[in-house]
Amino acid sequence: MQIASIQEAGNQLPHLLAKVAAGEEVVLSHHGTLVARIVPFEAPKGGVKLGLMAHLNLSEPATWDNDEETQAAFEDPDIFPST
Repeated sequence: MQIASIQEAGNQLPHLLAKVAAGEEVVLSHHGTLVARIVPFEAPKGGVKLGLMAHLNLSEPATWDNDEETQAAFEDPDIFPST
């Protein structure tokens, strides 16, 4: 586990995220007080649903093709109601 200040984290974020991606935990401190943990992400079985993007399955690598499913989601009034 590595402890980094908020300022250090801002300056070294790519380095710290590489450590987290490799399985390590990083703890952030603010004025000497531990305030947050950055831990490796473990996707739950069945993927993750994120609000307006609930139609995406993040358990597989994302593709950004303009496919019919994606286009249909953007046209779905339940997801994007007209104003």
